[in-house]
Amino acid sequence: MIKQITKYSIALFLSLIITWSIGLIVITNKHYMEGPWITWIYGIINAVLATGLFTLILFPLYYLGRKFKITRILIHILFSTVLLLELISLFYFTMTLELLGSTIFQFSWDQASIILENYFIFKWYYLLLPFPVLLYFLFIRFINFKKDRLVFYLLLAAGIPSLLMGLQIERENGSFSEVSKNKAIFFVHSVLFNQKAERNSVFSEDVAFYQKTTNPKLQSQDYPLYHSTDQENTLKPFFDLKETPPNIVFLVVESLSSSFSGPEADEISYTPFLDSLSEFSLYFDNSLATSERSFAVLPSMLGSLPHGKAGFTNNKAGYPNNETLATWLFSNGYQGDFHFGGYARFDYMDLFMNNQGFKNIYDRKEYNYEGTGLQTSIDSIPFGIPDKQFLQSVIEKTKERKSNAPFMDVYLTLSMHYPYMIEDHNAYYEKVRKVIAASEAGENTKKKHLKYVAEFATFLYTDDALNAYFHEQKKLKAHENTIYIILGDHMMGEIPQGSHIEKYRSVLMIYSPLLKKATHFKGVNSHLDIAPSFYNLLQEKYKYPELDSVSWLGKAFDTSSVFQSNRDILFMLNDRRTENILHNNHYYSKGKLYKLGDRLSITEIKNDENEKLLANLLAASTIVHDEVVSNNILIPYKSDLEVLETINKKLEIDDKVEYSSIYSTILVKPYKEIIFDINLKLVKGWTQDEEDENHPILVCSIKRGEESIFWDKLDLKLADMPIEKDRQLNYLVKSNMDFDLLPGDKVSLYFWNKNMSKTKYEALLLPIIVKAKEK
Repeated sequence: MIKQITKYSIALFLSLIITWSIGLIVITNKHYMEGPWITWIYGIINAVLATGLFTLILFPLYYLGRKFKITRILIHILFSTVLLLELISLFYFTMTLELLGSTIFQFSWDQASIILENYFIFKWYYLLLPFPVLLYFLFIRFINFKKDRLVFYLLLAAGIPSLLMGLQIERENGSFSEVSKNKAIFFVHSVLFNQKAERNSVFSEDVAFYQKTTNPKLQSQDYPLYHSTDQENTLKPFFDLKETPPNIVFLVVESLSSSFSGPEADEISYTPFLDSLSEFSLYFDNSLATSERSFAVLPSMLGSLPHGKAGFTNNKAGYPNNETLATWLFSNGYQGDFHFGGYARFDYMDLFMNNQGFKNIYDRKEYNYEGTGLQTSIDSIPFGIPDKQFLQSVIEKTKERKSNAPFMDVYLTLSMHYPYMIEDHNAYYEKVRKVIAASEAGENTKKKHLKYVAEFATFLYTDDALNAYFHEQKKLKAHENTIYIILGDHMMGEIPQGSHIEKYRSVLMIYSPLLKKATHFKGVNSHLDIAPSFYNLLQEKYKYPELDSVSWLGKAFDTSSVFQSNRDILFMLNDRRTENILHNNHYYSKGKLYKLGDRLSITEIKNDENEKLLANLLAASTIVHDEVVSNNILIPYKSDLEVLETINKKLEIDDKVEYSSIYSTILVKPYKEIIFDINLKLVKGWTQDEEDENHPILVCSIKRGEESIFWDKLDLKLADMPIEKDRQLNYLVKSNMDFDLLPGDKVSLYFWNKNMSKTKYEALLLPIIVKAKEK
C-alpha cells in the first residue's frame, strides 16, 4: 500500500519538476528575470512541499479505499489535473505575468464570449498540454525503488510544514514573486480566499472609521461618500480661458506608464514626441491609476467614482445614481463622443459612456478592417485597429461635427495592448533596438528591454500616431480652444514590475494652447482628481450651476513643486480583489507597509500602529465602496420617485413550483429606470455557500411580447453576512443603448428554483418597494 501511493507521489513530483523547468525556460525566453536559478530552486522546494501535502491528504483516503479500483482512478485524475494546471498556468503567466487564479471567474458569460471571440488564438505549444500527464504515467510504469517507506515518510515530513506554515514559500522578485509556487495550490487558494469577508453591518463602525480617516466632509450615514464640492481651483493659475467654454479631449493611451515614458522615465523612454510635448504642458510626475487594468479608467477620470464589487462599469442592468464631470458638462450645453479602436462592449464601456450622456459611441464596428487582408498585429486576432488609423478616423469624425457647441470627447487607444497592432513591425523593432543602444541605462536594464522589443515598438508607434494627430489638430480652428488630457490607463502588464505599486503608474499631462505656462508637478495625484479639478476650473469661470454635493473620491490636483502625498486611493486588481491602498504617504500591500517616495518609489517600513490603521482602512474602504455602488447610495435623487408597489409576503419555495413570483407588472408609460428596494429575510433552507446550486436564484426579467429583452441574476450576498441577518438590497434596471423601458413591457421579479431542489426554502419580504423614475 505504502509502495503504491509513494510511487504515485514520486511520479507526480518528477513530472512537476520537469514541467516547471520547461515552463521556466519558456518564461525566461520571453521575459527578463533576475536570478532565474534562484527562482528555479524555489520552484523545486515548492514542488517538494506540494507533493508532500498531496501525499499527506490522500494517504488516509487511499488507505480507506485501497480495495476499490475507483480510488486509484480518482488519484490519477487528481494528479493529472495538478499537472495540467501547472502547465496551463505557466502558459498563462507567459502572456500575462499572472498565475491562473480567481480572475477567470470574474467575467460574465457575455464578457467571456467577447474575450474568446476577440482575443483567443491557437498556439502550437498548446499541443504540449498532455505532456505532463504522459510523463506521470511513464514514471509510474518505469520507476522502481527499494526504499519506498523512507521516501514515504520524507514526503509526509514535507507535507506537515507545508500544511502548517502556509503551503508554499515565496521569493520577493517583483512580477515573478509567485511564479515558483505550485499552480494548483495557488489556484485553489486564490478561489477560496477571493471571497469578501463576512460582515454584519456597513452603516456603523466601517462608515464612521472610513469617513473620519479619509475626509472630514463625509458626514452622511445614508450616503457615506456624499459631500459638498471642494472649491479649491488649483488649475486656475495655469490657464487663460476664453469667453467661449473650451473643448476637452481625453486621450487615454493604453498601457502608457511613466516607467517607459516622460522626461524622467525610470528606465528608458520610448515616447520622444510626448516627452517633447511635456515641455509645453502641465506634467504630473507622480500620477497613479486606480486599477491594474483598463476597466477603472473611465469611471475614475470622468466621475471620481468607487470601484464597487467588480469595477464600476461592470453592471449591465444600470448604474447607480451619480453625478460626474461628464453628466454636469452635458447638462450645461456640452456634447461628446466616445471613440475606441476595439469592442466597446468589453467591460461594458459602451453602456457606461451611454449612461454618462455621450452622444455617439464609435468602436470596432465603425473601424472594421476584417476581410480586407490587412494584417497589423503579431497574431491574427480580430481585436481592433492600429492607433494611426484610429486617430485618423477620429479626426475625420471630428471634422464632420456640425454643432458649434463645446465638446468633451474621449479617445481610447489600443495598439499598446496585445496583440500589439502596428504597421511596419520590423522598422519599429529596429528603432527600439537603437533607442536601447543609445540610452544611458544600465546593462541589466538594457538586457531586460531587449526582451520586450515588440512591446516597446508599440510605444514608439503610438507616439508617432499622437504626433500625427496633433499635427492635424493644429490645422483646425477648434484646436485653439481645446484642452487635451493625456493619460495612461495603467502600466503595461506584460512587462515585469519592480515593485507592488508600479502596476498603477500612469502618465498624466495636460496640453493646451490656453495654457499660460508649462510646469511639472511633484505632488501625488491620480485619475480620481481629474473630474474635481476640471469641475472647479470651469464652474468658476463660466458660472455653470453648481453641484451642491457629490460622491467624488478625489480632490483638486496637488500642484506642489516638491514631492508630497496626501491622497487616499483604493486600488483594484484584475481579479477584482482590493488588497492595495494608499493613505497619505503610506502604501499597504499584501500585509506589508511601505513609505511612498518621489517617482512613486516604496520602501518597506515597520510601524505597527500605521500598519494596523491601513489594514483597517483597506477593509473599511472595500466594504463602503462596494455597498454605495451595489445599494445605489452614491447620491440622493433630485426628485421624488414614483412608488409602483409595496410588497409584504412570505414565500415558500420547494420542488413543486419552479418559479415563485414576487412582482410582475405591465408598464403603462415609459420609464428611465425601475428600482427595487429589497428588505429580505432568509428564514429556512439557505446557507452561506454562494456556490450551492440548489439555492433558488433571485431574477429580474423584462419581456416585450414573447421576446426576452433583459434577464439578470441578483446578488443575495449570502457569504457577506450571517443568514439570519436582514438583507437590505437595492437593484435597479435602466433604459440604455440596448433597450428602453416602454409601455407594454412586462417587468418581473421572482425566485427561480432552477434545480427543483427538494429542500424547502422560506423568505420574508419586509417589504420590497418598487419605485420608478419617469423618462
